[in-house]
Formats: sequence, C-alpha cells, structure tokens
Amino acid sequence: MGVWDLIRSRRTVREFEPRPLPAGALERWLEAAVWAPNLGLTQPWRFLRLGPQTRAALQDLARRHAAGAADPLPCSGVALPLGQCAEAVAVAQQLDPHPEVRAADRLAMGAAIENILLAAWDDGWAASWLGGPLLQHPEVRSLLSVPSDQELVALLAFGSPAEVPPRPPRVAARARTRVLP
Repeated sequence: MGVWDLIRSRRTVREFEPRPLPAGALERWLEAAVWAPNLGLTQPWRFLRLGPQTRAALQDLARRHAAGAADPLPCSGVALPLGQCAEAVAVAQQLDPHPEVRAADRLAMGAAIENILLAAWDDGWAASWLGGPLLQHPEVRSLLSVPSDQELVALLAFGSPAEVPPRPPRVAARARTRVLP
C-alpha cells in the first residue's frame, strides 16, 4: 500500500477478533517508532510490553474508576480494547531536564506512535491509541513500574479488527491554512 493510501485508510479500532499476532510483528512495529524524527536524536521513547496479567490488572483499575471510585477517571473506553487485544504496549517518554528538549521530545513521541500505528495497519493489523488522565494516575504508574524520570504518553492495544470503522469526516488542509506575505 502506498503511503497516501495507508495514511487515509488507517482507523482506530476498539474491538478485536481473538487472534494472536504473528511472531515478530510487534517488535517490527516498535522498530518503526525509532525511525521517527526527534530533535537532537534524543530518542525519548520507552516501551512497556504488557502481558496478560498486567492488562487484566489495568482493565480492572479502569473499570473500578469508571464505576465511581472515590477518585474517578474518565477511562471507560480503556477496558474494552485491553480485554480483547492480542498485545498491548505502554509508551513512555524519558523526561529530559531541559523544558525545551522535553517539549520537542513530546512531539517526537507522537511521530513515533504514528509510525507504530501505520506499520501495524500496513501489515493488516489494527490498533487503538488509548490515553488521557488514566496514564498519569498514581495507581497506573505503580502498576506499570514507571520510573519517576519517565511519563506515560499512550497505551496501544493491537489486534485483528472485528470491524473497521468508516472514514471520519476531515476538514481539508486548505481550510486550515493561512498564506503569509
């Protein structure tokens, strides 16, 4: 598939078929991440491959908080993909002490994650990029043993798509572009 078709066809999938990933697929997709542009080659990405026990514990945590725990989290959308996916990875950013580098690294993290998603899609597999406040919750950080010098950026759930959602509407780039003299 050409890059334009790949970009336009990729979808976030939240429901997966019960099918294991082929051997080496996840490693190849993570390798795609390290080729993302990053200012000064800081390579801030760190990956945590979540085994079945960790995924189940994270699912339970998301459900408990979505069901009205004392410290509620907007994470009801996390439990479903984690329960059905073939594999899951937490993506963390190594935090640079300099705020300017840290900000540039955050942009590189988005590029790295997009590379992962596109590589998986190109191989015929789907992913769901999960995140939000759940990632900063102390219980999640503790469960995943995230060091204090790292910040969780995303949870990625991978699997065989049960259904590919339709293409969402997009505003054309020209409608969001200003031309300066």
